Amino acid sequence: MVLLLLLFIALGGALALLAWAELAPSRRAQEQAPAPPPPARNALPAEAADAPPPEDAHDTVLARVAAGLAPAEAEADDTDATLTRVRGFAPGDLLELELDIPIPAPEEIRFEQAGPHTRVLIAGAPVLLIEDTVAARLTPEIFRFRSNA
Repeated sequence: MVLLLLLFIALGGALALLAWAELAPSRRAQEQAPAPPPPARNALPAEAADAPPPEDAHDTVLARVAAGLAPAEAEADDTDATLTRVRGFAPGDLLELELDIPIPAPEEIRFEQAGPHTRVLIAGAPVLLIEDTVAARLTPEIFRFRSNA
């Protein structure tokens, strides 16, 4: 009789473990399942909103990346690609420029924020792009000029 009772308890335990394993989500399925994409922080730009919906998950990710980059691209100017770039500029650094125009007065030098970079305008014309710098922190005193004019 005791043997039957032990057999009944073992069989009940085995069935309980089997039911628990079937109903519980498996770890392997959770590891293989792709993580849901993060919610978009910004709405799509007007051009992307008019576009047809993407075909697959890869296109969806690319559309979200393009939407996130759109404001920064809008701030960047086509002329920035042709400007001389200064990398690694730090506060206290001095830049020496050789110009084909007369040495400009300090009030002729302006700094514009262009995305994460600063565009330097001398006499209204873009001359230089200082990467990863905030325009508000720069003054004309960072320049030393040599003139060919």
